[in-house]
Amino acid sequence: MTGGQPPRSELAMELAHWTVTLRYDHIPAAVSAAVKASMLDAVGCALGGAASEPAEIGRKVAFDLCPTGPCTLVGSAQQTNVEHAVFVNSIAIRYLDYCDVFLGLEVTPPSSCASVVWALCESMALGGQTCVLGLVVLYEAMLRLCSATSLNRRGWDTVTFQAIASAMAAARILALSVEQTYEAINIATTNAPALLQTRVGELSMWKGVASAHAARCGLQSALLAARGMTGPRQVFEGKHGLQNQVCGPLDLPASDEWRSTGVLIKKYPAQVYTQSAIEAALTVRAQLDGRPVTEIERVTVTTFRRAIDHTASSPDRWKPRTRESADHSLPFLVAAALIDGEINQARFSPERIRAADMTGLMAKIGVEEGPAMTARYPGHMPARIEVGLAAGGTGPAGQLAAEVAAHEGHPARPMSGEALESKFGRLAVPVIPAGQAKELARRILAVDETEDVRTVTRMMAVAS
Repeated sequence: MTGGQPPRSELAMELAHWTVTLRYDHIPAAVSAAVKASMLDAVGCALGGAASEPAEIGRKVAFDLCPTGPCTLVGSAQQTNVEHAVFVNSIAIRYLDYCDVFLGLEVTPPSSCASVVWALCESMALGGQTCVLGLVVLYEAMLRLCSATSLNRRGWDTVTFQAIASAMAAARILALSVEQTYEAINIATTNAPALLQTRVGELSMWKGVASAHAARCGLQSALLAARGMTGPRQVFEGKHGLQNQVCGPLDLPASDEWRSTGVLIKKYPAQVYTQSAIEAALTVRAQLDGRPVTEIERVTVTTFRRAIDHTASSPDRWKPRTRESADHSLPFLVAAALIDGEINQARFSPERIRAADMTGLMAKIGVEEGPAMTARYPGHMPARIEVGLAAGGTGPAGQLAAEVAAHEGHPARPMSGEALESKFGRLAVPVIPAGQAKELARRILAVDETEDVRTVTRMMAVAS
């Protein structure tokens, strides 16, 4: 290896050794089941997000540069090479803000990079056990890094860790040696840091594309390392390495402390910290029992500090103009739940975001911290909605309230298999036939039993 053998104490080498030595038969059954459930959720999100403008832009670029190839573009009849498939499919997974989330010191949606695993396996016609192994490497690497420090507090985006984990997953699928995997990690880590400006102020399309860029970076790092490319040394520990320049000290959990089973599944297509507030608002909506929302005088949302900081603390969250800002706006989401009685893709059209009834109710909403709620995060994500009603033609003055400690899908209140498959169906069936969706779900949940992952991935496509 060019440059001499690295010191064994380097974190990049430790990660490389773990990546290469992990085998399918090392994976606990619960961890395998968790990553397959997350893959099902990710594919559903990708089918739901495939028609989005950012995914369409990605497909156009893929067609311009590589109009054919071995890899499926989810929700499309088009195929391309592995690099473009990873990028476009990751955009589709992330677009709806509906994919899974891990609540560590850093918060991340791990499945937003899952396409690096299934696209690479598809391009090489590999078996399902390799796909599951790759997913476990991706998830456990990413979640260990996100449990070791916070990037956001220092002004960096969580996709920084996604690129590193994607490189490790790709290296494992490619069956790289420890030394080659070490180089893949070095290359990815050197180029991974991403600005948190992506998630500040009025949000753009890049909010949902940054993960795709990170996944592609990780894939390219592994492919280059496989051909002999070397990267800088001491990428974590060096004077200008990741710890000194970006994230601070990394105190990684032990490699046998599995974290994939603690991933949160979203119930609503919205920012993760708003999930409990949406559920509480929908409960209050049912309590209105037909009374019009015009009789609402005030709405008080009480929740934990982190939710307020991320979803209600800046002007764009109170006057969102883009879909990306609206699905990160606590006032908008509470208003939409109270008025429309549901949170789905239709809530985020430009016309609905700017509608007079929506902006009018948002003006009546107040948000405050509940210190006891803040103390319960992340073990719970509490929210309470209180609605004051004026006397009107349909009823007397009064108050309605609902509180949710943890929404359905939070690790403290896991989503059932039936609910997960129902979510998948709602996302998939508008894009592919119901029979195809049902069979695709079955095959994903049993992906480790297939000899060729293409029997699964090709069912993610639509007829030409």
